[in-house]
Amino acid sequence: MNWEPWTGCYKISEGCTNCYFYGPHAKRFGQNTVQKTDKFDWPVRKNAKGEYNIKGNKILATCFATDFFLPEADQWRKEIWAMIKERTDIDFLILTKNIGSFSKKQLDAYRKDKIGFVFQSCNLIPHLSILENVTIALTLSNVGKEERTLRAKHTLRKWQPTQVV
Repeated sequence: MNWEPWTGCYKISEGCTNCYFYGPHAKRFGQNTVQKTDKFDWPVRKNAKGEYNIKGNKILATCFATDFFLPEADQWRKEIWAMIKERTDIDFLILTKNIGSFSKKQLDAYRKDKIGFVFQSCNLIPHLSILENVTIALTLSNVGKEERTLRAKHTLRKWQPTQVV
């Protein structure tokens, strides 16, 4: 699924020449004005029953029609981070060419809350199960044991390793 909280972009370097937005096959060329879309709050919208319109266990790719870290979107990004934090049942794929736009504080928070590493062929702790190896990254984020186990099982079900928990 794709989510565009804002749209618009512009060339900032030669690296933009082959971008999906400005490259030779771009369909959105010329949308230089960065503006919020009507889908801005889509991940947290709820129906009359109070349920999220977007069900969990999805990958939600964002910013195909822009760059997530354009300075024009700074005013909206705090709201976006709050939505991402609220929807722990969705994996967000953030598209950007400009990782340098993360402040040190944002980068540390993003790494702490959203990124964990599991190596397929090395560095696993041999006396731990697959599940226990996957939960290690969450212990660094101060996530309780029950929540760590739930998240790890959810992730393992998605990736379906050959040796199941």
